[in-house]
Amino acid sequence: MIINPTSVEWSFNPAFFILLILSLIIYPIQASFEEIFFRGYLMQGIGLLTRKPAIPLLITSVIFAIGHFWNGNDVISGVGMVINMFIFGITLGIITLGKTALKLP
Repeated sequence: MIINPTSVEWSFNPAFFILLILSLIIYPIQASFEEIFFRGYLMQGIGLLTRKPAIPLLITSVIFAIGHFWNGNDVISGVGMVINMFIFGITLGIITLGKTALKLP
């Protein structure tokens, strides 16, 4: 665009705004469901069975990460996604465990 600005063509497509509105509604619902399921129900259920905080943290993080394998384009990016989501799951799990241990509102 910087080298040849005349090659850029602006167009208006009303379908974009419909998809934008749907995305702004659906993505937060999906992300909230994942967090409530993995950090709320699954972590709590496994924690009741094991009585140790590290086991549900690792199990839910691994399941969360494996579920995101198919977000990559190929096997290498899929494995990268699993590693990233595992670290993200561990981080959110530690926040959840810290909040429940401190009994914060």
